Amino acid sequence: MADNQINYIRQLDDDRLVERWRTIYNAAPPDCLKPWLKQLLIYQVQEHRFGGLGADVLDKLRDIETNPLLQPNPKGLDKDHTKLRQRGIHVDRVESVV
Repeated sequence: MADNQINYIRQLDDDRLVERWRTIYNAAPPDCLKPWLKQLLIYQVQEHRFGGLGADVLDKLRDIETNPLLQPNPKGLDKDHTKLRQRGIHVDRVESVV
């Protein structure tokens, strides 16, 4: 059944995706999510079929939310790593992995 729903969602045009979102959530989708409606609606089907995130993943997300050292910094590291040093962390070298 989930496979049928997923295949159905994959074939929907943008207007039908918005209509389906409204049916499920009783609201229009936020503009910022419109490019991802298809993926979000497919995830919603999978979540209902297989269950949501596991307890271990939810615990990790809570850790990230409450621990400032684990939170992403959209501005990146400051030039002299002052913020990290204030938190007691010494950084010799930072490499980005892509």
